[in-house]
Amino acid sequence: MRIVEEPFAFFAAKNAFIFVALVWMSWLMANFRGLPNVFIVMAILIALVVDAASRRQGVGSQLVAAVEAWAVRRGVGRLRVRSSVTRSESHAFYRALGYALEKTQHCYARN
Repeated sequence: MRIVEEPFAFFAAKNAFIFVALVWMSWLMANFRGLPNVFIVMAILIALVVDAASRRQGVGSQLVAAVEAWAVRRGVGRLRVRSSVTRSESHAFYRALGYALEKTQHCYARN
């Protein structure tokens, strides 16, 4: 198998186009306010950490409620929350808010 290198200008233009297309599609999906949204199946809350001194004061619940309201305004009826396997306190927090464990996952990397 022979590897052929493409000219840098083509490589840069191709990747710039892909980057712009991804940003544009993300913007469109995040700001969609028209017909039922067929592109967005669910919203994903990836990172929510409340400072230890502010926990158990309703801050996390208010933040999750704001994310849920944001999703509803955009016609997204499903919200998925990501929480590390090691954060057992957050697991109880999300269960108390009505979220159910859907799956567990491992992440592997190699250098």
